Amino acid sequence: LMVVASHGWASSASDMLAWIAPVVHDGHDAIVYDVLGHGVSDERNVASIRHFVDDLRIVLDWAARRANGAPIVLFGHSLGGAASIVVAAESNDVRGVIVAAAPVDPVEVTREWLDAKGQPGGLMVALMRPFWKSIIEVPYETLVPIRRIGEVRVPILIIHGDADRQVAVHHAKKLAAAQP
Repeated sequence: LMVVASHGWASSASDMLAWIAPVVHDGHDAIVYDVLGHGVSDERNVASIRHFVDDLRIVLDWAARRANGAPIVLFGHSLGGAASIVVAAESNDVRGVIVAAAPVDPVEVTREWLDAKGQPGGLMVALMRPFWKSIIEVPYETLVPIRRIGEVRVPILIIHGDADRQVAVHHAKKLAAAQP
């Protein structure tokens, strides 16, 4: 078994080590990495869900060439979980997906986060859309986990704590309902 672990927004590979240590302790291979612009990776001026997906695609391709036939499981936390769902929808190399606190839609969770901070999330997200569109450069719908999870043809485990203050638990419930 090989597990590819993807961190969330404003996080890094080092934050995934506690999650992945039991996998390695049990004798399996694991890959943790920093998305560009996070942790100790090269800097990037801007990062979005597209960049998380692009980086995971590259890491998965690298892992698949080295797995020697071992099954590959994607494990992603938060935005890394969102990217894991999108990549699993497109890949024949993935045998399972585990997501923790994955949002149904990066824009929706951004709006919710801003609202929770007392900001006008709907207005701010609407004003940011042209900027996001310019950095995403692909149809946004292709990057939305709730729209892609139904395409995933391998087992998915969705983990989410009900006290999460960044990504509300209703995201997990919606993802689970969208992937029977």
